[in-house]
Amino acid sequence: MTYEFHLQTNSPAELEKVTALLRRVWPRNRRFNPPFIEWLYRDNPNGGAIGYNAFDGDEVAAHYVVVPFLVEIDGELKKSALALNAGVDERHRGQSLFLKLADLTHRRAVEVGVDHIVAIANANSTPGFLRHLGFQLVTPLDVRLALALPRPSGARVAWQWRRKWSAADLSWRLKNPGGRYWLAGSGEVSWIIGATKYRGVHAVLKVESDPLLRRQAEHQLFRRITWPPVLWFGKNPTLRAQAAIDVPMRLRPSPFNLVFHDLTGRNRRLRPELVHFEAADFDVM
Repeated sequence: MTYEFHLQTNSPAELEKVTALLRRVWPRNRRFNPPFIEWLYRDNPNGGAIGYNAFDGDEVAAHYVVVPFLVEIDGELKKSALALNAGVDERHRGQSLFLKLADLTHRRAVEVGVDHIVAIANANSTPGFLRHLGFQLVTPLDVRLALALPRPSGARVAWQWRRKWSAADLSWRLKNPGGRYWLAGSGEVSWIIGATKYRGVHAVLKVESDPLLRRQAEHQLFRRITWPPVLWFGKNPTLRAQAAIDVPMRLRPSPFNLVFHDLTGRNRRLRPELVHFEAADFDVM
């Protein structure tokens, strides 16, 4: 089949077609609607989504996009991007469209100053990222169910990789039209909490002690009591939670594999024990 490959413009008409594709690929995912896609692709204070689409006539047959954000990596502030929503219509699979779009998108990302790409890959997408796109499998994210909110232990770590949040960045994140968030805790630590699809279980999206970010969260969110159990997923060895258990892999809806692709040509690799990652750092909620 013959396709036309176009750099994504994030125009309303184009995003409408992208949303239609995502709905066809994931018909049960209710968040794929115009308000969510516009928020994610256009409203990001770090810049609009970078990506390519494969068109079959006037229809988007395949889509690959990365969303930029700032990180501290090896002691330097850099622009990273999160790969997400890579989808190929069932009628167009087997044409290597995922690989073609990813290659075009990563080349464009380099042109606009993106230092590296990260993704949270599921069981289906992990082999493609690793074998065909040259990503490093850094680590599966930890998933824990706890009877108390996780607290910082006070241990100091020289993080190799950590997202650099600004007040504007956090404000945008909390405006997710599909999110249901509130604030827990007081004193020197705040917890941003979100609802999950599991009745009676809430998720800890972010554990925050920075005064500026805490004020931003307090400005936007209501404070309410959060009853256990709580679900936490990410990478942060400095967090401690009482009566916490690791959720077995067989009970998880996805392995949540953190993968990393260096775009600088220096073949850098991340050390799992020096990565700080939270649920708020990606789009799962």
